[in-house]
Amino acid sequence: MPTGYTANIEKGISFRQFILSCARGMGACIMQRDDPSIDIPKKCEPSDFHSKKIAEAEVTLEEIKSMSDDVANANAAEEYARELESIESGIRKNNDLKGKYESMLAQVRSWNPPTTEHQGLKDFMVSQITESISFDCGGSYYSDRVKKLQILSAQEWKDKKIKRALHDLDYHQSNYNKELERCRTQNEWIYQLYESLPE
Repeated sequence: MPTGYTANIEKGISFRQFILSCARGMGACIMQRDDPSIDIPKKCEPSDFHSKKIAEAEVTLEEIKSMSDDVANANAAEEYARELESIESGIRKNNDLKGKYESMLAQVRSWNPPTTEHQGLKDFMVSQITESISFDCGGSYYSDRVKKLQILSAQEWKDKKIKRALHDLDYHQSNYNKELERCRTQNEWIYQLYESLPE
């Protein structure tokens, strides 16, 4: 039975065409293997994702550096309010879920299994609910967030945002350089492949 690579041999494809179709399933061309729109491996082009993120981080950095203290204070207060609302919303959802779990747990505990062989089912349901209460509704996630929450001064807020923008800049620049190197080595592999093929 022919494979996706060998099916066209019966139709009389050339050695060159066979090599190029198989190359789409290898290292440098692997991302092209399922692309029906191309017959032969094509040159790799770097993604513009990281270069766009670099530009965004540079703009953010300049905006923050030139931002007035009044605007920074307003942004810090707005960020604080959003975070506080997020925490309060999480607490409400947790309390609602805990109430539903406890209601179901009460029903399970009051249920009398029809036989002793069904007792394992009841025990299992109790353990599932109590574990879920502990995992989903326990802990100190929200109380820890509340303790850490504070309105930052204009300078603290700017420093935090500048640090984040510098981190983003470094991260995306590093990944863009890796992307360029990956494309260079893939293109070199493709070029060497074409150079080795008969016309």
